[in-house]
Amino acid sequence: MIAKTRELNHRCTFSELEQIDLSTSSTKSRYLLSIQTELSTFPKLTFYNLSNTGQSEIAKEFKIWWRFFPEMKLLDLSYNFISTIDLDPSAYTWSSFKIKIDLRHNNITELSQEDLELLGSLPNVNVDIRHNPIHCECSDHMIEVLEIINDDTKWEAMGLHRYDYLKNMTCNLPDILKGRKLSEITKSDISCPMFSASSPAPIIVLSICIVILIVIIILLTKFRKEIFILTYTRFHIILPCQPAEVSENKTYDAFVSYSSQDEEWVSKTFKELEASSQSEGYHQFRFCLHHRDFIPGKTIFDNVIDSVESSRHTVIILSKHFLQSHYCMYEFHEAFQQSIIERKRHMVVVLMENIPEGELPTDLKRCLKTFTYIRRDDSIFKDRLIFAMSHKGRKETKSISTNTSSNCIDNPVFSSSEKDVTLRLETSRPRHDDSVITLSQIVPDLVVGRNESKSNGYTLA
Repeated sequence: MIAKTRELNHRCTFSELEQIDLSTSSTKSRYLLSIQTELSTFPKLTFYNLSNTGQSEIAKEFKIWWRFFPEMKLLDLSYNFISTIDLDPSAYTWSSFKIKIDLRHNNITELSQEDLELLGSLPNVNVDIRHNPIHCECSDHMIEVLEIINDDTKWEAMGLHRYDYLKNMTCNLPDILKGRKLSEITKSDISCPMFSASSPAPIIVLSICIVILIVIIILLTKFRKEIFILTYTRFHIILPCQPAEVSENKTYDAFVSYSSQDEEWVSKTFKELEASSQSEGYHQFRFCLHHRDFIPGKTIFDNVIDSVESSRHTVIILSKHFLQSHYCMYEFHEAFQQSIIERKRHMVVVLMENIPEGELPTDLKRCLKTFTYIRRDDSIFKDRLIFAMSHKGRKETKSISTNTSSNCIDNPVFSSSEKDVTLRLETSRPRHDDSVITLSQIVPDLVVGRNESKSNGYTLA
């Protein structure tokens, strides 16, 4: 039908028609205006009413109304569903044609700076958009509109004096601003997020967050062992990746091997650990100290052997005084052998001072490269020591083999200077004579003295 209508050879001039009222009807074809104006003119039409007809946009024929309705004074598009002020900016060139476009009671929810600039640039057009449901929610457009409305100088400069009614238009949303005039609202009244969509701030914040996350990951990776230690000693939290431990019934938590020159520091430090372990909720430590726990009547060697075997760990207090003591070196070798027998890190070394590598015996030098050691001047020295001697993780009960073929069981590192080296002794590898450590090599003067004592019928205590 429409195609056939367009094929009609006609040209109409409605020279006496002044008004067209097609209001209150939603059954009209969307092509009505196109057909109506094709090859037709309305030289005297002053009023066109399409109110309440379900229009969702301004028809293109009305955007350039001067071509078809040169005398039109009022275009009524009220009570429709039009959501944008969509006019042809070139209308300003036709300043002799003045028209009022009624867009009241439509669905215009948002105003922008571009809309105000368009209205101000068309002196021959007066657009009425009152009674539209304006949304005063935060947006860049709303912030720009509020700044223009509240700046009288800018308002006049944009030619908006004809639109002072806009200042009295009220907000429909959000509820907190419903009914308030636009002129009464400031930027601080609308609930804006911290940053607008066009702001570079979100990118900056995101970049900072990513950098912080990377730094945290690096720190967690670098100090993961310290984190293991501090979460256990300070917060009593056992992190999930702890290795299984052997549950052993030993008399002491640690046998402390030290030189008599270091006795004052040892006594003070380990007695404090025994006292604080109970008050702070740890397993209560019990240490074997020479001056307190050696059994009178036993030889020094038997006391050392029994103490090492009945302790979960042996703590070596390594100082220059320690290296000069035959008894201390004997205790060190016993603890070293016990580590091999128990197939775990039995020995914990506390480095009291810097000792040149050349002053260390070969076995002790090898031990420091194999076993974890803790420096006395470490800022978390006590935490490392507590962690080294405490039961952690899942506990397993298993028999302890005396087979010397073993791998040292590794624990989390307790010192930044540790070298991750695992001691491996293979029973299939023949032992050389020079690797067999005898008692006479460690304490030759004591062995001679002990043999002489036995020949004289008494025991060296």
